[in-house]
Amino acid sequence: CDTVVIEKDPEVIKKLVENKMLYIEGDATDDEVLYKAGLKNAKAIITALSTDAQNVYVTLSARQAAPNITIISRAESEESIKKLELAGA
Repeated sequence: CDTVVIEKDPEVIKKLVENKMLYIEGDATDDEVLYKAGLKNAKAIITALSTDAQNVYVTLSARQAAPNITIISRAESEESIKKLELAGA
């Protein structure tokens, strides 16, 4: 089971390389980047972006592209949990 990290922060990418982790440099809110990471064939996706709005956006994109995928998403606030669930997480 391969894990692919989508990251745009050069410092984090440096750590990914040091730990020999598979990654794609880019923005996870970009559908093309999600597809490049293998979204359509993935069994699951974890969204842990810096804002709830970004996590909702990625959740919506993932649910549309892969209706049966398992989506786990981080929420900053209690109010956002319901929105993420409505989006498909």
